[in-house]
Amino acid sequence: MNTTLRRDADAILHSSIQAVLPDEAVRRALAAFQPKGGRVLLVAAGKAAWQMAHAAVETLGRVDGGVVVTKYGHVKGEIPGVICCEAGHPVPDENGFAATEKALELVHGLQPEDTVLFLLSGGGSALFERPLLPGEELQDITSQLLASGADIVEMNTIRKRLSAVKGGRFAQACAPAEVFSIVLSDILGDPLDMIASGPAVPDTSTCGQAIAIAEKYHLCLSTTAQELLRQETGLEVILWDERRTTIDAQNILQRNGQNAKKRKKTVDAVAAALMLEGYLTRRRLEAQK
Repeated sequence: MNTTLRRDADAILHSSIQAVLPDEAVRRALAAFQPKGGRVLLVAAGKAAWQMAHAAVETLGRVDGGVVVTKYGHVKGEIPGVICCEAGHPVPDENGFAATEKALELVHGLQPEDTVLFLLSGGGSALFERPLLPGEELQDITSQLLASGADIVEMNTIRKRLSAVKGGRFAQACAPAEVFSIVLSDILGDPLDMIASGPAVPDTSTCGQAIAIAEKYHLCLSTTAQELLRQETGLEVILWDERRTTIDAQNILQRNGQNAKKRKKTVDAVAAALMLEGYLTRRRLEAQK
């Protein structure tokens, strides 16, 4: 009996670990990936970036280009069609800045039918960076934050405002292409705008909070850094009531004859399309007034 229990416990433990590995998480998430027919470009940042990118390309078969930036020693081989870079963590360095420039060049000039597959994991705040002040100054501020005892949310509230890619700014650089993000959380509560400082997510923090954090930990900041903390990240946040969209999507699929099993697989995608359609219709009507 004890042998059976031990074997079952080992099997449960093994299955649980496999289920949360980056590879498997990416494969599950890609079940909802529906590119529009244009180019598919991959950008991955974080300590699990290579593993996530490798799984994504293996699952999709190919991508039209890609950039991976991960921690030193974490690239485990070549990925077809993808440039793999290693950089500094937890303090950003020039290799990280250069790799981020490659990613920004990759997504420049995209079209609405293109899709950016953005794979994000812990460590992305240091690894994925285009600083808005000299690199040496950002490194100094990062070192101050690391030594201060600030938690990760406090650190990233500061770092967002010193960066041209954090706080949703990378998503802006990809426009008008769609960004499909797969995010592995390393923060309790999974706040998407704080994981790797939210390059593709609207910022929920405020300038007031950033300034208060700088004062709380007595950060030594230049005039330029202080001014940046007083600026919001600038990505518009639009609140949209989506309480009925899932019901509407289910009704549409049912009228089209889809059975319950098929509806379960596609209802989220249809609901998202209805939300987008409703938003675009509202914007068009507002523009006509």
